[in-house]
Amino acid sequence: MEFEFNVNMTCEHCVNAVKEALQTIDNISEIEINLEKKTVKGIVTDKNTSADQIKKIIEDIGFDVT
Repeated sequence: MEFEFNVNMTCEHCVNAVKEALQTIDNISEIEINLEKKTVKGIVTDKNTSADQIKKIIEDIGFDVT
């Protein structure tokens, strides 16, 4: 499953924080973060991981996600 979210990132520190949070999940690959567009994209390789779970992980580190 592919996912894409808009995330209220404002700097490279934000990008790194989101990337590190997502890298803690083994079944997410091809993480692509674009600070200019404020987007986070990736692929989930496990059907047991939902987009809502990924969204919550990003929100739990302090970002608004749409």
